[in-house]
Amino acid sequence: ALLVLFVRNLIQEHSRTQMEKEAFELARSGYKTAAVARYQQQAEKYPDAGHNWFLYAQQLYYSNQLPKSMKVLKQGMMYYVDNKMYKLKADIELEIGMYEMAEQSYLRAIYMVPNRMGSRLDLLNFYLNRKDTTKAIYWAGSILNMRIKIPSDKVEKMLLQVQGINKRLKEEAVSGKRN
Repeated sequence: ALLVLFVRNLIQEHSRTQMEKEAFELARSGYKTAAVARYQQQAEKYPDAGHNWFLYAQQLYYSNQLPKSMKVLKQGMMYYVDNKMYKLKADIELEIGMYEMAEQSYLRAIYMVPNRMGSRLDLLNFYLNRKDTTKAIYWAGSILNMRIKIPSDKVEKMLLQVQGINKRLKEEAVSGKRN
């Protein structure tokens, strides 16, 4: 009985892995509709595989199916949650116009993994787009004061971008006080 159970689980795992690989390859090749269909099959067949819900919601987001993407993402969050899911949730909420919820989702992504510069940059860009200079300056300073564990070109580019934003925001704040 144990051997049968083991073989059954092994076959299921192989099938799930194949479906994931096919969906990924379809998405990467530009076959969005086919990828969405494959991700939907995965979600229905393996509902407790939360990361697959994220991939399904992400593909729907890329296909500009925002309400459906949000629904799928919320369903997946019952099984799996990480900072990427909250970032996607925030991006969807931002595009739908749910700004307060988007802000909360960006913040949650940061607080889940506080040492990620990318999450902070996402929130900084959110505040820049919302024209909230005070919070933008705060988060720019937060990024600039982060301790860099592993230097890379990506980190350097982010820091240069934030330094430019921070300088521009402070100049605007000073010129705004003069007027």
